[in-house]
Amino acid sequence: MRWRRLSPCSFAKMWRALLTLSLVSAYTLPPSAGRVSTPSREIIVVGTVHTPSAQQRREISELIRAVEPDVVLVELDAERLQRLLEAEAAGGSAYGGELAEAVTAARACDVPVVL
Repeated sequence: MRWRRLSPCSFAKMWRALLTLSLVSAYTLPPSAGRVSTPSREIIVVGTVHTPSAQQRREISELIRAVEPDVVLVELDAERLQRLLEAEAAGGSAYGGELAEAVTAARACDVPVVL
């Protein structure tokens, strides 16, 4: 199977978290998510609004915990992720907190994270 490398900008404007999943058909997706299926794979893309939103953080966390994806891809560099995780640990709510929540939820479920 050949894989095509996607430009980092291809998802930048509309989508922030991409969850690659094997079997998630039974789970009802939140309104911010969309699903693409092939016979062997299912991909769920979660769009975010990039503002501090407790609801969006909750939806992302619940989705990852419910479907236990094969991998969680997050459009974020390691330096920015570290700053977000530090802000979260200090009790703050930052722009991009939903991305930090996706990483935290993935780690809690022992799901690999790709930045």
